[in-house]
Order: sequence, then structure tokens, then C-alpha cells
Amino acid sequence: MEMQRSAGSTYILTLNKKKWPIVICRDELAPEEFIRLRHRQSHTAAVLLGKRKFIWVNPETLEDIEPHKDYTAGLTPFAQQDIQDNDSDEVIDEKRRRLAFRDDAQQWKDDAFWANYIFNQSEARKFEWAGKKHQSSSHKRRRNTKSDSVIALEDNGARSDWSTPAKRSKRNDSRSLLSLRTPRTLSKSHGQCRHDSAIDPIEISDGNSDDDDFDGELFVSSSRNKGKKPARFTNNANDIHDSIEFDDPFVSKSKAATPGPNQCKLLFPKSPALIVDKATIANCQFLFSRRCDDEHATELDLTNDQRAKATNLSADDINAVISYFRHHELGPRLINKPDEPPTVSQIDHTTRKKEAHAEALIKAFVTAMKIEDETLQELIHSKFIALHPLAPISALIVARSVASLPEPTTEAHKNIMTWATDHLAQCFWALARDCGELLQGLLQENEAMRTAVYDALKADPQARKLGFDG
Repeated sequence: MEMQRSAGSTYILTLNKKKWPIVICRDELAPEEFIRLRHRQSHTAAVLLGKRKFIWVNPETLEDIEPHKDYTAGLTPFAQQDIQDNDSDEVIDEKRRRLAFRDDAQQWKDDAFWANYIFNQSEARKFEWAGKKHQSSSHKRRRNTKSDSVIALEDNGARSDWSTPAKRSKRNDSRSLLSLRTPRTLSKSHGQCRHDSAIDPIEISDGNSDDDDFDGELFVSSSRNKGKKPARFTNNANDIHDSIEFDDPFVSKSKAATPGPNQCKLLFPKSPALIVDKATIANCQFLFSRRCDDEHATELDLTNDQRAKATNLSADDINAVISYFRHHELGPRLINKPDEPPTVSQIDHTTRKKEAHAEALIKAFVTAMKIEDETLQELIHSKFIALHPLAPISALIVARSVASLPEPTTEAHKNIMTWATDHLAQCFWALARDCGELLQGLLQENEAMRTAVYDALKADPQARKLGFDG
């Protein structure tokens, strides 16, 4: 008799004779490439915490997790808790396993959260790769022309060449913020990117046989954008941020899918449908105010909704804020008292954590703008304050997303715009060095942001070196 396990719940899997926490995942949230690899009908999709990747598990081998049990008790602590460049594969796995119990499992997030997290990392890697390509071509041109000019800013119609500060350093090739490389190729490289936990290979496990395990490399962004136009960034209020619309494989978008008990199918103007629980609708004023009076209704049709059409609201947008409307939390947890500045834990303030949080928060902010949820906008702004400073590439990603939005209509939106612009100015020299063309393109497309950055440079150009230390 097949053991029934609840999707979105956390369980214990014995993998290679060691216990790992996993989260059972619905098939519709997992990538299609992954679902096609199901070897046995009895296998269930899951997310392996710590490694944060999709795996297949046999539900009958899973154990219920004991919430108050310390699964790492009695283990000899590592001298360095974080993964080091010279760690062996066995040590890396063990550190990730302990991270899974110490951090990931303690968040008690569901399958939608982890699927969205993996998706965000995949998108970030894609953006990083585009940045590296621009950076590489820009570097070659500078080498050929022997020029130190990295960017030109407009000043009353004129163009001025800005050179980097006198203190120059070689390009930092050893550390990619969001690595595109696979575990096997990473093992041959140097630097922390070798151990990036944001990679998402597929793994199969029946919980008791080492022979049934295998590693593959599935980068879900590699095939999901085939035939799609490249992302665009625009300031036209009538062409609202198409640049962040994705064909997300992690949400239930099939029009043929049937909502289950206490679920509802959301129909959007352009994107595929999304099935959510009715509690999400009840907690979201935008959706709740548009619901049908029939409590037994299983569809909420937004195809002709004026706001949904004007903002091109999509399943990806709603999926970005489901955690907030289901669990009243989004991104890093604030630990400060109400009268103190926004603060997050030391774990959430690590570079890797901040990268992931920034990606998730900016996507959620776009949704908050579309559904006109000012409370959520204010929460996201406070969390960005707590995450400061971001790595330069993360600051650029946030700034590009903010720049693609229409003019601010709320105080929180204005504050986010100011924060993103100020942060971009603080990272100016690092971005000019590493992502000059991307930075220049952004500033050329957004006059308000260009003017603010230009004024900051005129006031004190030497103070804009955040991240310029390589």
C-alpha cells in the first residue's frame, strides 16, 4: 500500500545512510524536464534541502520530521562552518546537510517557495551570464583600444568620459555571484563559486539504495525561453515591465488542470492559468475584491480585468508573493524591534543569502505594484534596507527592475526607487569596471536614474567604490 505524504510538507529522507530534510513537491511545480525523468510511478518529486535541488523519493521510505529534535546533536563541529575552497566532496555534502537542518528546515517553507527559489536562482544565473558576456566583450575592446574609459554619462546633451579611479585591479574572475557552472566543472575551479548551492541538478533516491542515485545537471532556464524575445527594459508607462515576465515551469499553469478542494484557478489576460488555494485569495485584497460571490466557484477570471490587463498581470507575478499571502512572510525575517532600524539575522546577511533575497524581493515588489498593495511594498522596502549593502551585480539587477516600472504612485514605491538609485551610485565604479555596457545601457534608458547617479558622482566620485576591492 502506497504511503500518502502531503505536498508542501517537510519529511526526513535517509540518503546514503544519512538523514536529510526534504519537502514533498507537487508535479506541477517541478520542471517538465524533471518530471519526464520519473523512473517509477511510485516516486514522488521533492526538494532536497541544503542542496536545494529537485530529487525523486519513495514516499514509503520517508520519516515524519520531529520539529523539536536536533538532528545534528552530538556531531563534531567543523572549524569553519561555511564551505571552504579546499573542502572535500564529503565535507561539502555534510556541511550542506547540517545547513539543511540548521537553516532550510527551520524556515518551514512549502514546495511553492522552494520551487520559486530554484527558479529565481536560474533566472539570476541567466542574467549573470548575460552580464559576463557583455563584460568579456567590453574588456576585449578596452584592451584593443588601450583605453581606460568605461562609461559615458550625458550632461545637458553632452557626453563625458569617466575613467576609473587611480587604484586599478585585475578583473575578478575567481568569483561569480551566481555561478553558471555545474558541480563537475566547479570541482576543477577555484573560489567559492565551486560550492554554490543554487545549482539545481536532478537526483533520484529511493532512500535506501546508493545504486539508484545519479547526478545530472538540469538548468531549467536553458530551454524554457526558446522562441521568446529577449528581455526589454522600458520607461513607457503603457508598456509595463515585460522584461520580468517568465514562462515559469514551477507553477500550475495548464488550462486543463482541475483545482482541488479549497483551490481556485486564476485566469490571466495573457499568461497561463495558476491554481492557488482559496486562503491565498482571502488574504490578497486585489484577488479577494474580484472573487465570485459563489463560495463554491473554482475559477477567478481576470482576463478582462482592467488593472490585470494594464499591468500584464501573470501567474509568475502571483507566484512571487504566494509566500506572503499564505504565511504572512516574504524574504528574510526581520529581527529588529518596531522602533529599531530594519535588521536581519547574520545568516540572512551573508552574500549568497542576500543575492537570493534580493532577487525574490524585487520580483515580489513588481507584483505588489501591479496589485496596488502598499503594505507589501513598504515591507519589501524595509527588507531591502536591512539587506544593504548588496553585491554590485545584485544592486544592478534591482535597479534595472525598478527602472522598468511606471512612475511611482505610492510613497513606498518612491522610497524603493530612491534606494535602488542610491545603491547603484554607491556601486558605480565596480559596475563600470565589471558590467560597463549593462550599466551604461540602463543609465541611457532612464533619465531620472542617470541624473541622480551623475549628481552623486559630481558631488564625490571617490565615494562610489562599494564593491571595488578586487
